[in-house]
Amino acid sequence: MPRMRVIDSKEELVPEARIVVLSVDQVNTKYPLAVALALIAKEGSMPSADTKQFGNTVFLTHRGVGENQNKTVGRAFNIDTARNYINNVLVYLEYLRVGGITHYTTMFSGSEVFKLIKIIERTLENSTDTVVFIKEATKSDSEYMAFVKFGKQRIPESIDG
Repeated sequence: MPRMRVIDSKEELVPEARIVVLSVDQVNTKYPLAVALALIAKEGSMPSADTKQFGNTVFLTHRGVGENQNKTVGRAFNIDTARNYINNVLVYLEYLRVGGITHYTTMFSGSEVFKLIKIIERTLENSTDTVVFIKEATKSDSEYMAFVKFGKQRIPESIDG
């Protein structure tokens, strides 16, 4: 497996499109890179899509409609360092919370990302009324789902408080 390309956002802030390309190029997808990128571009242009960049992490999220208008489903494209990724996620979760979102669901894979999400879970558990639940999505591929239920308290901008 090739080494993941990491660009510290404190040293170089990479444009959103390049983050997506580098991130997708580093993960195993069932599609060729050009096809995967075309699908992501189409997904990002949907009316329900919201794309935000914090550091060298891009979040692509879809907001529900009707009675689910305060619920979102999304994913992250990351090339930032592990510490920055955690902080980028915390800032993004606060962005969602302030925007009136009550629930956020995401899928991710890999034991390294799982460890980072566990740090986020503990950070929120120790400092806010927002809770994270992590479930295995599949038994064979180290795929997980994380569910965030937002509380009223502000989410810290970093793991340092």
